[in-house]
Amino acid sequence: MAPTHEASLIKMNVFVVGSGRCGTVTFSSACKHIVGFSSSHETRTDDMLRRFKFPNYHIEVDNRLSWFIPRLAAMYPDAMFVHILRNKRSVVDSFASRAETSEALQSFRLGPLRKTGTWKQVAILYVETVLATINSAMETIPNTCMWLDIETCYARDWDKFTDALGVERCTKGRDEFLTMQNKMGLVRKAR
Repeated sequence: MAPTHEASLIKMNVFVVGSGRCGTVTFSSACKHIVGFSSSHETRTDDMLRRFKFPNYHIEVDNRLSWFIPRLAAMYPDAMFVHILRNKRSVVDSFASRAETSEALQSFRLGPLRKTGTWKQVAILYVETVLATINSAMETIPNTCMWLDIETCYARDWDKFTDALGVERCTKGRDEFLTMQNKMGLVRKAR
């Protein structure tokens, strides 16, 4: 079901990207409450033919899409891109603690790094590379782009996001997002 708000404001699709380990699950869960949009986290990862085919009025939250921002911008010229940020040290520590099971770090270490470096060094370089790739790509596309820091994102930031979508403010999603942030100890400072 498409939103019933003024068509000139509505973005047909939203792609939420990040480094991984940055709060995309939390954000995706909150997005499920936005009326008129479907939302999912890391779907279509096992089907190359359907990898970039998303329904209209869909919010896809997937750090792997970070590598494909220009492609997605060309395929979805009305899409909005949101970059979820988290304290870099926290992201690196989270990746490093899961290095043995992280496909992203495993691939990065075996491929570009040729099996060199400690897992912490690999995590640092991986996170820095992904963040630079996202920022570079988002600065060059004509689409609407937004950056949200998961640790300092408060009600007004969530409202800016839903306003940019052209939908009614979603207090249930906003409240769930803020509650999950607090439970996870993500909020660093009060505004």
